[in-house]
Amino acid sequence: MSSSQFSLGRQVLDICGLMDLGYQGHPFTRTNGRKGNNNIQCRLDRALASQNFLNRFSPTKVLHLPRFGLDRAVLRIGLEADLGSNDKRRKHLFRFEEAWSRDKKCESTVREV
Repeated sequence: MSSSQFSLGRQVLDICGLMDLGYQGHPFTRTNGRKGNNNIQCRLDRALASQNFLNRFSPTKVLHLPRFGLDRAVLRIGLEADLGSNDKRRKHLFRFEEAWSRDKKCESTVREV
């Protein structure tokens, strides 16, 4: 995959307002199943969400479950719904992602907000 394709993917996520929810567990979700130096693993599968989704279903927890003979890991996404109950107001934590600082627009966006 070329760097321009990665750039296009990042632009699409930005335009759609989606962010990667991160994960817990083994870092890779896909393997070619080969042994030794021929084994290739990567993280192809990701859980994405908008800020509106996170405001309603927070905290979220994404787990990469063990593959158990499969070539792909299953993602388990745990959610807690905020059903608008007045007696249980939840504070939403802001978490800064270090990767954002690599984006050329990061500083100007922070200043603007």
